[in-house]
Formats: sequence, C-alpha cells, structure tokens
Amino acid sequence: MAARRSREDFKKAKELEELRKLAVAPPEIDEEGNMINPHIPQYMSVAPWYISDGKVGLKHQRQSHFGVDKEKSSIRTKFEPKFKRGKKASKWRKGACENCGAMTHKKKDCVERPRRRGARFTNKCVADEVVKHHETGSFDAKRDRWKGYDTSKYKDIINFHQKVELARRKKKAKELDEQMRRKAAKKKDRLLRRQKKRAQKKAKREANPDADSDSDSDSDSDSDSDDEEGESGDELKDDEEGES
Repeated sequence: MAARRSREDFKKAKELEELRKLAVAPPEIDEEGNMINPHIPQYMSVAPWYISDGKVGLKHQRQSHFGVDKEKSSIRTKFEPKFKRGKKASKWRKGACENCGAMTHKKKDCVERPRRRGARFTNKCVADEVVKHHETGSFDAKRDRWKGYDTSKYKDIINFHQKVELARRKKKAKELDEQMRRKAAKKKDRLLRRQKKRAQKKAKREANPDADSDSDSDSDSDSDSDDEEGESGDELKDDEEGES
C-alpha cells in the first residue's frame, strides 16, 4: 500500500502532472521502459491496493500480470472454420439427436431440416460437429474485416464485370452500325427522289417545248432549294439521334 503523502508532496505531484500534460516535462517511464501517457486517468494508471506492487505502469491492466498469458493469433494467421464435421455414424446411437442423428445436440437444438421420419427410425445419420476453439486474436486480428475471405472468389466478380463490359461494347457497336445503315438508306432515298423529279421535269419540258423557260428555271431552283432543305433537316435529325 502506498505511503501517505503530505500536502506539499501532493501539490508537487499535481504540478508535475500538469507539466507532463503540457509536454513541458518528460513523460513517466514504467519498469519495462515504456512511456506512460499523462492523459490516462488515475483510476486506470494507478493499480488497486490489493494488487499494487508500488511500481508505476500499466502492467496491472494486462492479463499477463495475473499469470494468464495466452498465445494470440496475428492478422496473418490462416483462418479455419469453427465447426467441422467428424465421422459419420452408420446407425442411430442412443442419446443422439432424433432428427439428424448427431451426438453433439438434442432434437430441440437441431438446426438441420426437420425430417418426416427422423434418424432414429431411418438410421440415416449426419456427421457430428467438431467444435474447434480459436485462440484469442490480437487487436488487429479481432478487427480484421476480411479474415477468412477466400481471395480466389474475387476472380468470379472480375469475370462477371468483364462480361458485362463486353456485352455493353457489343450493344454499342450494333447500335452504331444500325445508325449508319439508316443514314445510308435515307441518303439513297433522297438521291432517288431527286433523280425522279428531274426526270419528270425533263419529260415535261420535252412535251411542252413552247412553255416559258423562265418559269421552268424558277421552278427548278425552288425544287433544288426544297431538296437541300429536306437534306439538311434529315441530317439534323440523324445527328440528334446519334447524340441521343
């Protein structure tokens, strides 16, 4: 048990504690050479009177102080499942589960599918569960989110996204081909309409040679301008479809 301190000693200790919190004085060192954080509260840093050995440190907070020194698994320790299946029985045994035939639990605790006729009557038993107790993990091992994850499974995710990307590219290429085909067909139709109009006008001129040539030229220019406007309108529609 710690000796009783005087008022002056208590005041000096309090001042030293404030200086350590302000990083003016060097931090306290325990017997193992580790620095003690001055911001740790007193109820954690000071050992209780019934286990206090008079030394400064946080050793009383560790299990090794009480003789409990367990081997901890690190974050790189290979994960093994907690439950494993043992040997499979050939027939139902007394004291086993009446539903599945395992010796490790009773019928009311069974998580197997409820059978119409249990293993007690059919002698079709499942293997017993062998429980493996894991070693206590370290700080990082207990908080590892990916512990036990099989990295080979990620290849399936990569293959899935590659197939989706390939299908998307094929669909885009097909849409572009269809768009180019429509543009070519529209252009061909415009050329055929223009040739047909010119042929009709030529036939009309040959049939009426005495008609006013000025009116014919005006009508030709109007029809050409109409054709050009129609072509520009079709091109604008095709561009809008391509952008969409």
